[in-house]
Amino acid sequence: MRVLVDRYLPDLRAGLAVAGLLVPESIAYSTIANLPPQTGVVALLAGLVAYGLLG
Repeated sequence: MRVLVDRYLPDLRAGLAVAGLLVPESIAYSTIANLPPQTGVVALLAGLVAYGLLG
């Protein structure tokens, strides 16, 4: 169990750091486009899923 924690903890930290940067950015871009902030979050999630599947 400890090996899994040691192996995936850096990836978890990196993922949280990237999410912390992308969420405000997507909300800001949707606001600039005169769209509701939820649109930016949905677009962010859709883009991340597409990248995960196709990237």
